Amino acid sequence: MRAQVDHLARHEQWKWIDRLEADLRAVEDLLAAYPRAGRELERRGSGVLRRVALRSTPFFVWYQLDDADVGGPIMLYRLFHVRQGRRLPEFMDDERTE
Repeated sequence: MRAQVDHLARHEQWKWIDRLEADLRAVEDLLAAYPRAGRELERRGSGVLRRVALRSTPFFVWYQLDDADVGGPIMLYRLFHVRQGRRLPEFMDDERTE
């Protein structure tokens, strides 16, 4: 995410930075209420990698959760521009944080 914000700051796109921050707060609220809101990309056992689109900026957030751990932590992995090439990240089960 830092790279995206740095790019926007270098080009003095302050309104875009504000919109991105607002979108990320909205995604946090959405996932707190509906952790399975995103589209499933990959599953390994009860671990699921999902993607959700941001509301007003052209980005996706990829995140992981454990379907067996209702109310458990959600690991935010990556922020991608919708046109950015991307490959599936490795699951990082041992490094989960809230």
